Amino acid sequence: MLYINASFSQETSIQKERQFDFWIGDWDVYTFQTDSLVGKSKITSILNGKGIKEEYTSFDKSYQGTSLNTYNSKRERWEQYYIDITGLVLHLYGGFKENTMSLMNQVVMAEGMLLNRITWQPLDHGEVRQRWTQSNDNGKTWIVIFDGRYRQTQF
Repeated sequence: MLYINASFSQETSIQKERQFDFWIGDWDVYTFQTDSLVGKSKITSILNGKGIKEEYTSFDKSYQGTSLNTYNSKRERWEQYYIDITGLVLHLYGGFKENTMSLMNQVVMAEGMLLNRITWQPLDHGEVRQRWTQSNDNGKTWIVIFDGRYRQTQF
């Protein structure tokens, strides 16, 4: 009986490692609900499916960012480590619920606590919506930092 439970547990972990696979691909990134192209993003599966790597470049190439994403089975959560050319560093964590990947973090600042929340949601036609919001009042109100729609790049 223990063997069966171990197999089930391993299968569940593998399924969780695949929850973010909908984001994998070569994407044109648009401001949500517009045809305004803001960048390109290449999302690849790495390390035999154990991780996902993001490489984002703005349309005018003035901004670049990269993230590494993985399901941490010991903590039973998704984690993202994001860096960009401005020196921004984010370590986000969360999970997949109700058809949405939601990752968050808290940053201690001189003015108080800043919350970051980034969500990815699969849309119709194989598109993905990414929305980044921030709160400086412990989640009572949120401002939108970025709201984008990912469309598969057409070759």
